[in-house]
Amino acid sequence: MPRLTADKWQDARLYYEAGANQQATADKFGVSRKAIQKKIESEGWTQDLEQAIRRKVAEKVALMSHSATTEQTVAAIDAEAERRVAVNKRHEQLWAQATTLHQDAVGKKGEDGKLHPDPALQRAAKLNADTVAIIVAGERKVYRLEETGATDTIPPEVHFVRGA
Repeated sequence: MPRLTADKWQDARLYYEAGANQQATADKFGVSRKAIQKKIESEGWTQDLEQAIRRKVAEKVALMSHSATTEQTVAAIDAEAERRVAVNKRHEQLWAQATTLHQDAVGKKGEDGKLHPDPALQRAAKLNADTVAIIVAGERKVYRLEETGATDTIPPEVHFVRGA
């Protein structure tokens, strides 16, 4: 049986990790099932798709950083920065909308000088603020924005005080 190159072994790994059994992988790449089994054991091949995807992403990032020209790297950094700026702007808009809804929910002072809150609007504003907080926190992690320190300006919760 032929020996596989490193690239062919990577293809075989991807094929196996995508769900093929050992024999099907061996047949497709012209090696013995025992050879596939040894690779599975020695390299920790798995059919966990999330792990396979993460490994493949890491390989592509490593390949890009070694083969890209300076101009390509600069363009990639610039594109990522623009994407993160757009996310920050969207977060600012979401919080502005949540703040407006909160202010409406608190109510306006009546002729008696007291606030007259709308309980239904308060519940809606609270639900909206909590939802926005979850979305923003998740996206800040996904886009790796939590390291910027800018999260200090985003309130994690909104609390309403009943009018007196």
